[in-house]
Amino acid sequence: MVASLARYRIHFNSEKNLGRNPKCNCYLGCGLSTVYHGTVDASLGEAATTQTGRLHNKAERTARLKRGWKAFKTQPDANGIPDTGDYIRIHRAMMPGYPDPEQLVTRDFGDVVDLSRAGFGISIAVRLSALAHDAPAQRYTRADHQQYLQRIIKGKDQFNDVCPMHGHSNVYDGHAVPFKDIRIASKAIENGTIYGWIYPRGEWTQGALEAAKVQDRLRAVRVDRNEAEAKVVKLSTKLGVARAHIADLESADPVNCEPTVRDAINDEMDALEVYASTRRQ
Repeated sequence: MVASLARYRIHFNSEKNLGRNPKCNCYLGCGLSTVYHGTVDASLGEAATTQTGRLHNKAERTARLKRGWKAFKTQPDANGIPDTGDYIRIHRAMMPGYPDPEQLVTRDFGDVVDLSRAGFGISIAVRLSALAHDAPAQRYTRADHQQYLQRIIKGKDQFNDVCPMHGHSNVYDGHAVPFKDIRIASKAIENGTIYGWIYPRGEWTQGALEAAKVQDRLRAVRVDRNEAEAKVVKLSTKLGVARAHIADLESADPVNCEPTVRDAINDEMDALEVYASTRRQ
């Protein structure tokens, strides 16, 4: 059963908000936006809200993009292909605690169509310059790109394409793009091989996140336990030293106090004699 998108509104996050950084790789700049929308789809909107259920505002969405960009720019892409390390590093920086998406590498475009029909969102690499100038897929850019295929439009051979180059918007929810355009553009990347990322809509739900939180709490408990055990070892050492000292004291010969007591008694008797002599006078 395909999970319904009716639970949430798109609440769009745009690559444009990063500006045109010259170091921005043609796939991974837009990959930031597709990570955001893929995770929102996979969590049925939970990734786009605060703990109180309020939708993130533009500043909060932009902060996510910047976290992802920071994670990417420290290790620039070398080959122009959205590799596992590149995309996963961005995903984990932007959406900590969420499961990783699954990589799609295929030469059969039917795999993309089948996955989309089954309810999966797909972030896909495309070479838009391979299309005609009036093609819907390159409405916002003709650069090599990463686009998010959210779903198939009912009754048509068209994807609902959520393009990262659309401006920030709370109302934009994608536009129709024919299968054939995505097939041509995706196969133009590397001699017919299609590269993408799969987001299983609705499977990254609150239950999965709670399970991750439980694991985090377990890790924290283990750290506390290890610290406590280390303190116990130190205190046990101190206790052993103290017990040994007590044992040494208890095993020593008793101190002979008789001379000291005798001197004290003599001193006291002398003092009494002086006092008595004074009273007689």
